[in-house]
Amino acid sequence: TIALAKARDREPDLVILDIMMPGIDGIEVTKRLRQASDVPILMLTAKGTVADRVAGL
Repeated sequence: TIALAKARDREPDLVILDIMMPGIDGIEVTKRLRQASDVPILMLTAKGTVADRVAGL
């Protein structure tokens, strides 16, 4: 995605993601970012289940 390419090219200090994003979810974005960077990621979600919270960790 465009956002992933920009994050890789610009090396941000922090990435803020939501688990529920259109097209590709925040968990998948995190996996892809981790392949190329160790940038800190803050994961947000409106989901309230324990499983969703654990997945975000």
